[in-house]
Amino acid sequence: MSSQSFSEKLVELLKKDPRFVDDEGELVKAAVIDKAWKIDRELVKLLLSDRNIKEKFFDEIEGHWIFNINTLRLFNNSE
Repeated sequence: MSSQSFSEKLVELLKKDPRFVDDEGELVKAAVIDKAWKIDRELVKLLLSDRNIKEKFFDEIEGHWIFNINTLRLFNNSE
């Protein structure tokens, strides 16, 4: 079992997309939220790629996974 927190795992996953990383290698949360508001296809695919993250930021409705931007936005604001 990983000792990595959910937040750390999310940051690590998001950093795989160079659009969300600054010159110092830090996550640019504003860029993530901007793309989330636009339901960016690559961001959605990235979030869906991890089971735990998928379960946190998507709602399952009749077998379909629907992106819940409010959950991502609230999570970002709580950090």
